[in-house]
Amino acid sequence: MKAEFTMKYIKPNKNVLHAKGDLTIQWSPLFKETLIQLLKTGMGKSKDLAIVISLQEATAIDVSALQLLHVFKKAMEATDHSVSIISPELPSLADLIIKSGWGPILYTTADAKHTK
Repeated sequence: MKAEFTMKYIKPNKNVLHAKGDLTIQWSPLFKETLIQLLKTGMGKSKDLAIVISLQEATAIDVSALQLLHVFKKAMEATDHSVSIISPELPSLADLIIKSGWGPILYTTADAKHTK
């Protein structure tokens, strides 16, 4: 399934990116460009900017997407911005992220719903 990305600006200090579909190497250039656009919207904003990346509607995910998320999160945190990543609704994908060791890299304790 093709990856689709939707950005929503909820408040001047809160941006949400919804990722839907396959977050795989095939769609990584589109994902990277979307994250760059999101990064640019955060530059120059106050320190209270909060970015939420929702993976709830992801149907597949591979290491390319996980690496892009990690780099994006580090770049935003380096500028004192908050990034939260919401895990996929599909239990198999949520488990994959946790069991592969990416959970502690991507998620903070404040991030929404992780499967047990």
